[in-house]
Amino acid sequence: MKKLIKNVIWSIKHRPFRYSKTFLALSELVKFDERENFLEMVMDYARSSRLNGDYLEFGVFKGHTFISSFHLANSQGRNLSNMRFFAFDSFQGLPKPKGIDIENFDHFKEGDYSFSFDDFVRNLKKSSVDMKRVIITPGWFNKTLNSKLKEKFKLKKASIVYIDCDLYSSTVDVLNFVKDLIHPGTLIAFDDWFTFRGSPDQGEQLAFKTWLKKNPKIKVEEFRKFGWYGNSFIVVKTK
Repeated sequence: MKKLIKNVIWSIKHRPFRYSKTFLALSELVKFDERENFLEMVMDYARSSRLNGDYLEFGVFKGHTFISSFHLANSQGRNLSNMRFFAFDSFQGLPKPKGIDIENFDHFKEGDYSFSFDDFVRNLKKSSVDMKRVIITPGWFNKTLNSKLKEKFKLKKASIVYIDCDLYSSTVDVLNFVKDLIHPGTLIAFDDWFTFRGSPDQGEQLAFKTWLKKNPKIKVEEFRKFGWYGNSFIVVKTK
């Protein structure tokens, strides 16, 4: 009960924080609010469904989504109290394009969304995130997402996978990494689902479509769209 009250107090005290010019640009306010409402629904789903596993976010930038996810999970009480929060990011921005991403790179520039590791940690601490439950892995996805990392942190199950890495190649790396971590009930959210004017042959949409085709035993059902940009799915079958 004390922990629940503490989380409610945090929410009341820190909601105005997201409107600070030092944390969010004015143009991002509505987008952030829509995302936060979605995340609140996600955590309610995770609690109600009694999901087991950790929260994994790929492409954390300044930590807006990561911070919200942490506190919204805590607001659900004991059910999600064992959830760990994994943050994956190069902290150097978007990688140099390759393959199909070269064709679409007029939409982004190499190095976009760069934000330092130290500043990311500082934002988390400033927002009262319990760093004992946080594991941060800096580096390019094609270098860091491997079995050694899973073994090191005893990462066996993912309850929520939040993908915000824009590009096709990066999303492929993420999906291949989480393949043996997902289970019936795992929720996979794509922050940039409609980025390329909604094209199913670019970015995260293409990566997901290709991945499902290569792994026909994995079945998903659409969960919720959020904002103009995002979409999410629940894994219903893996075998």
